Amino acid sequence: MAFNTLNISSKLFIVAGALAACQIQAAPLAIINPSFEFVDSTGCSGNNRLTAGSGNFIDSGQQYVAGCVDATPFGNVAGSSGWSVSGPDAGALAPAMLQYNPLSRIPDGTTVAFINTGSIFQVLSSTLQAGTYSLSVFIGSRNDGAPLGPYTVELLAGSTVIASDSNDLIVPANSFVRDTNPGLTVNILASNPNLGAHLEILFSGNEPGGGPPVLPTNQADFDQVALDFEAAQSIVPEPGSMFLCSAGIATILLRALRRQRLGKQ
Repeated sequence: MAFNTLNISSKLFIVAGALAACQIQAAPLAIINPSFEFVDSTGCSGNNRLTAGSGNFIDSGQQYVAGCVDATPFGNVAGSSGWSVSGPDAGALAPAMLQYNPLSRIPDGTTVAFINTGSIFQVLSSTLQAGTYSLSVFIGSRNDGAPLGPYTVELLAGSTVIASDSNDLIVPANSFVRDTNPGLTVNILASNPNLGAHLEILFSGNEPGGGPPVLPTNQADFDQVALDFEAAQSIVPEPGSMFLCSAGIATILLRALRRQRLGKQ
């Protein structure tokens, strides 16, 4: 049935439904440095620098181009990079061809986060609200004899874990796969006791080879983190988007009403 043949009540009902749809839009939340980029390793503290020939960890074989390890805050690398590290073996690195060949396999930029044992986390400026959150991240598996190790991806509100995924992703060697496990999507009700708490993204791992100087047997790499939020229907949408959506629907309705009046003359 054509829109112009409907009565005014039916048209208003359709428009109301369309406006409701306009109000529910998923939007990305701000994450500082979602791809773990840094300029070089000069900002790393003490002997935590990874540079060719440094002899630190396994860098003497130039498996790392540059990076930081062992509880070095990302904030000390390339300014306010947002992420923090809890060691003993976690940080940021720019992989060499030995790890990912070609290097274009890296989803974004030239640097990734890596975890053998430890955690990498960021507390966001966003706070928990009623609606749906979807967290995703690319997980990488090296190509040089260090298979994908045990890892956990978590979204927290304050100290409470609200979404998580552990070791569920199958990642072939020398590749990255985006982790969009259903466990990383959560619907938050208006009655949730953690509303207003700051959100936190946390990556952790515990490889079986132990810390330095033991050569790691497993490693998980991470890149291009994203967190989308779809507000509950009762939440007021972003003003600009709502105006454009409403204006478009109103224009359609006015044109239909005009045609209806002309048809009666």
